[in-house]
Amino acid sequence: TLDLANELIEKDGKADMVFARNVIPHVKEIHSVIGGINALLKNEGVGIIEFHNAGLILEELQYDYIYHEHLFYFTINTISNLLAKYKLRVFDIFKSPISGGSWVVAFSIKNYTKSLVLKKEITKEKSFKLDKIVTWQKFAKNSIKHSKKILKIVNQYENVIAYGASAR
Repeated sequence: TLDLANELIEKDGKADMVFARNVIPHVKEIHSVIGGINALLKNEGVGIIEFHNAGLILEELQYDYIYHEHLFYFTINTISNLLAKYKLRVFDIFKSPISGGSWVVAFSIKNYTKSLVLKKEITKEKSFKLDKIVTWQKFAKNSIKHSKKILKIVNQYENVIAYGASAR
Protein backbone atom coordinates (compact mmCIF):
# COMPACT_ATOMS: atom_id res chain seq x y z
CA THR A 1 0.00 0.00 0.00
CA LEU A 2 1.02 3.63 -0.19
CA ASP A 3 1.50 3.69 3.60
CA LEU A 4 3.87 0.70 3.48
CA ALA A 5 5.72 2.22 0.52
CA ASN A 6 6.33 5.40 2.51
CA GLU A 7 7.66 3.36 5.46
CA LEU A 8 10.02 1.46 3.14
CA ILE A 9 11.23 4.66 1.50
CA GLU A 10 11.93 6.21 4.89
CA LYS A 11 13.89 3.13 5.95
CA ASP A 12 15.73 2.16 2.74
CA GLY A 13 15.06 4.81 0.09
CA LYS A 14 13.46 4.34 -3.32
CA ALA A 15 13.74 1.10 -5.30
CA ASP A 16 15.41 0.33 -8.61
CA MET A 17 12.89 -2.46 -9.21
CA VAL A 18 9.52 -3.61 -7.82
CA PHE A 19 8.06 -7.05 -8.59
CA ALA A 20 4.40 -8.03 -8.29
CA ARG A 21 4.30 -11.47 -9.85
CA ASN A 22 0.81 -12.98 -9.94
CA VAL A 23 -0.42 -10.93 -6.99
CA ILE A 24 -2.12 -7.80 -8.39
CA PRO A 25 -5.35 -9.64 -9.37
CA HIS A 26 -5.78 -10.58 -5.68
CA VAL A 27 -5.36 -7.07 -4.26
CA LYS A 28 -8.48 -5.42 -2.83
CA GLU A 29 -6.81 -2.03 -2.32
CA ILE A 30 -5.52 -1.91 -5.90
CA HIS A 31 -5.22 1.88 -6.13
CA SER A 32 -3.25 2.15 -2.90
CA VAL A 33 -0.90 -0.62 -4.04
CA ILE A 34 -0.30 0.90 -7.49
CA GLY A 35 0.18 4.30 -5.82
CA GLY A 36 2.67 2.63 -3.47
CA ILE A 37 4.58 1.15 -6.40
CA ASN A 38 4.73 4.60 -7.98
CA ALA A 39 6.04 6.09 -4.73
CA LEU A 40 8.64 3.32 -4.31
CA LEU A 41 10.13 3.42 -7.79
CA LYS A 42 13.01 5.65 -8.73
CA ASN A 43 12.29 7.67 -11.90
CA GLU A 44 14.44 5.28 -13.97
CA GLY A 45 13.29 2.26 -11.96
CA VAL A 46 11.37 -0.64 -13.45
CA GLY A 47 8.22 -2.31 -12.19
CA ILE A 48 7.14 -5.81 -13.13
CA ILE A 49 3.56 -7.09 -12.88
CA GLU A 50 2.42 -10.59 -13.84
CA PHE A 51 -1.25 -11.37 -14.48
CA HIS A 52 -3.41 -13.93 -16.28
CA ASN A 53 -3.53 -13.50 -20.04
CA ALA A 54 -7.19 -12.58 -20.68
CA GLY A 55 -6.76 -13.51 -24.35
CA LEU A 56 -5.87 -17.09 -23.40
CA ILE A 57 -8.69 -17.25 -20.85
CA LEU A 58 -11.03 -16.32 -23.68
CA GLU A 59 -9.44 -18.38 -26.46
CA GLU A 60 -8.99 -21.58 -24.44
CA LEU A 61 -12.20 -21.21 -22.41
CA GLN A 62 -10.22 -21.16 -19.16
CA TYR A 63 -13.21 -20.29 -16.99
CA ASP A 64 -11.68 -22.40 -14.20
CA TYR A 65 -9.21 -19.53 -13.64
CA ILE A 66 -12.09 -17.33 -12.56
CA TYR A 67 -12.55 -17.81 -8.84
CA HIS A 68 -13.00 -15.96 -5.57
CA GLU A 69 -9.35 -15.07 -4.95
CA HIS A 70 -9.08 -13.07 -8.15
CA LEU A 71 -10.71 -9.70 -7.80
CA PHE A 72 -9.45 -8.41 -11.14
CA TYR A 73 -8.72 -9.78 -14.59
CA PHE A 74 -6.59 -7.55 -16.76
CA THR A 75 -5.92 -7.14 -20.43
CA ILE A 76 -2.78 -5.36 -21.62
CA ASN A 77 -4.96 -2.32 -22.22
CA THR A 78 -6.63 -2.32 -18.79
CA ILE A 79 -3.37 -2.84 -16.84
CA SER A 80 -1.76 -0.08 -18.93
CA ASN A 81 -4.67 2.27 -18.16
CA LEU A 82 -4.52 1.49 -14.44
CA LEU A 83 -0.77 2.12 -14.31
CA ALA A 84 -1.12 5.31 -16.36
CA LYS A 85 -3.40 6.78 -13.65
CA TYR A 86 -0.25 6.74 -11.48
CA LYS A 87 2.09 8.07 -14.19
CA LEU A 88 3.51 4.59 -14.82
CA ARG A 89 4.08 3.58 -18.44
CA VAL A 90 4.15 0.03 -19.78
CA PHE A 91 7.07 -0.38 -22.18
CA ASP A 92 7.60 -4.14 -22.58
CA ILE A 93 5.84 -7.47 -22.21
CA PHE A 94 6.72 -11.15 -22.19
CA LYS A 95 4.89 -14.43 -21.70
CA SER A 96 5.05 -16.56 -18.58
CA PRO A 97 3.85 -20.18 -18.28
CA ILE A 98 2.39 -19.49 -14.82
CA SER A 99 -1.32 -20.23 -14.35
CA GLY A 100 -1.88 -21.62 -17.82
CA GLY A 101 -0.38 -18.56 -19.48
CA SER A 102 0.29 -15.14 -18.06
CA TRP A 103 1.61 -11.78 -19.19
CA VAL A 104 4.48 -10.03 -17.51
CA VAL A 105 4.60 -6.30 -18.17
CA ALA A 106 7.51 -3.98 -17.50
CA PHE A 107 6.74 -0.36 -16.70
CA SER A 108 8.39 2.77 -15.41
CA ILE A 109 7.84 6.38 -14.47
CA LYS A 110 10.39 7.24 -17.16
CA ASN A 111 8.98 7.16 -20.67
CA TYR A 112 10.94 4.27 -22.20
CA THR A 113 10.25 3.36 -25.84
CA LYS A 114 7.57 0.69 -26.23
CA SER A 115 8.96 -2.62 -27.47
CA LEU A 116 7.84 -4.07 -30.79
CA VAL A 117 6.50 -7.11 -28.93
CA LEU A 118 4.27 -4.89 -26.78
CA LYS A 119 2.97 -3.00 -29.82
CA LYS A 120 2.23 -6.29 -31.60
CA GLU A 121 0.38 -7.75 -28.61
CA ILE A 122 -1.71 -4.59 -28.14
CA THR A 123 -2.77 -4.83 -31.80
CA LYS A 124 -3.56 -8.54 -31.41
CA GLU A 125 -5.60 -7.86 -28.26
CA LYS A 126 -7.64 -5.23 -30.11
CA SER A 127 -8.31 -7.66 -32.96
CA PHE A 128 -9.68 -10.20 -30.42
CA LYS A 129 -11.99 -7.43 -29.12
CA LEU A 130 -11.06 -8.12 -25.51
CA ASP A 131 -12.35 -4.66 -24.61
CA LYS A 132 -15.89 -5.42 -25.82
CA ILE A 133 -18.63 -6.66 -23.49
CA VAL A 134 -20.13 -8.86 -26.24
CA THR A 135 -16.86 -10.80 -26.41
CA TRP A 136 -17.15 -11.68 -22.71
CA GLN A 137 -20.88 -12.37 -22.97
CA LYS A 138 -20.08 -14.96 -25.64
CA PHE A 139 -17.37 -16.36 -23.35
CA ALA A 140 -19.98 -16.69 -20.56
CA LYS A 141 -22.39 -18.55 -22.88
CA ASN A 142 -19.60 -20.88 -24.05
CA SER A 143 -18.58 -21.55 -20.44
CA ILE A 144 -22.14 -22.49 -19.45
CA LYS A 145 -22.48 -24.68 -22.55
CA HIS A 146 -19.20 -26.45 -21.72
CA SER A 147 -20.13 -27.01 -18.05
CA LYS A 148 -23.52 -28.47 -19.06
CA LYS A 149 -21.73 -30.84 -21.44
CA ILE A 150 -19.48 -32.05 -18.60
CA LEU A 151 -22.47 -32.41 -16.26
CA LYS A 152 -24.26 -34.51 -18.87
CA ILE A 153 -21.27 -36.87 -19.00
CA VAL A 154 -21.03 -37.09 -15.19
CA ASN A 155 -24.75 -37.72 -14.80
CA GLN A 156 -24.45 -40.90 -16.89
CA TYR A 157 -22.82 -42.60 -13.91
CA GLU A 158 -24.39 -43.77 -10.67
CA ASN A 159 -21.39 -43.46 -8.37
CA VAL A 160 -18.99 -40.59 -8.94
CA ILE A 161 -16.08 -39.76 -6.70
CA ALA A 162 -14.43 -36.42 -7.22
CA TYR A 163 -11.39 -34.77 -5.72
CA GLY A 164 -10.81 -31.04 -5.78
CA ALA A 165 -7.60 -29.16 -5.11
CA SER A 166 -6.66 -25.52 -4.99
CA ALA A 167 -5.18 -23.82 -8.03
CA ARG A 168 -1.77 -24.11 -6.41
